[in-house]
Amino acid sequence: DKTPPTVVVTAQTAIDAAGQTGLSGNASDDKRLFQVRWANDRGGNGMAVLNGTSTEANWTVASIQLSKGANTITLTAQDAAGNSTSTATRSP
Repeated sequence: DKTPPTVVVTAQTAIDAAGQTGLSGNASDDKRLFQVRWANDRGGNGMAVLNGTSTEANWTVASIQLSKGANTITLTAQDAAGNSTSTATRSP
């Protein structure tokens, strides 16, 4: 398997009073989707919660702590063969 999965951000929640936001989207792979991870360039990282089949899933990250200024959050989907792809979104 040499085909990387896809990952798309479809929604971001409003930033709350504590400076946190949430993200959601979908990911897919032609063979088997393994995981979706997130990382904030200003600090913090974790795993998204997947809900779906082994080849297509919706994912959610309920809470990401933002720092003052622009934050770039990168989502990376990985399949069972180790192929990965990333997409990024910015939060003010």
